[in-house]
Amino acid sequence: MNVDGRIVKSGSYLTSGRPYLVVAGGGYDHGHGEADAECATTPGVPAWTATPAGATDPDALDLIADGHADWTPDVADDHGCSASHTYSMWVTGRAARLPLQVRGLDPADDRRGYLTAGANLAGAAASPATNTRPTAAAIPTALQGFSRT
Repeated sequence: MNVDGRIVKSGSYLTSGRPYLVVAGGGYDHGHGEADAECATTPGVPAWTATPAGATDPDALDLIADGHADWTPDVADDHGCSASHTYSMWVTGRAARLPLQVRGLDPADDRRGYLTAGANLAGAAASPATNTRPTAAAIPTALQGFSRT
């Protein structure tokens, strides 16, 4: 998906009340550093962090899915970020297409790059009731079915 701040929607409607595991991967250049679905680098702070330096919004530069940015990294580092830039999050379907948007620090930011995101119905390998998710090795495989749009 594009990272210019526009809202994009999934191609399919999510069934109301059903749990979906949203998986996001990839990264982009936000004009002052790099970012992925949850973490970013900023000038003077080369380490990836969940809240960019100087940001007043904890979700700045995050991928927002249906109004939420509660991403869980496949494998978390000391800052809660993913070295593979792969994250997942549970959402509940609302009989609508899933809205996705990258929240920028500044509308004038020159954001370039792509994030890939997709939503699947929870299956045997994943369950919101127990907060189990696919293994870290399976998440990139799950992303292969979703294209950059």
